[in-house]
Amino acid sequence: MTGGEIVVVDNNKRIILETILEESIDTIGVVDSKVYHQAKRVVVKSGETEGYRDVILIDFTPMVALTRAS
Repeated sequence: MTGGEIVVVDNNKRIILETILEESIDTIGVVDSKVYHQAKRVVVKSGETEGYRDVILIDFTPMVALTRAS
């Protein structure tokens, strides 16, 4: 595969990071409320018939205490 650049920008749309994750353990962590992020299009390399891009997305949601109505 080729392409797949990761772009992270701040809330003013200024680029903070632009990179390609190439190794199997390469990781980026973001706080969604602080940034915008995207992965650009990937394509099969010239001369190849297929390619793979594996992605794992983990989303953490803060726990909040539930209150009961009296």
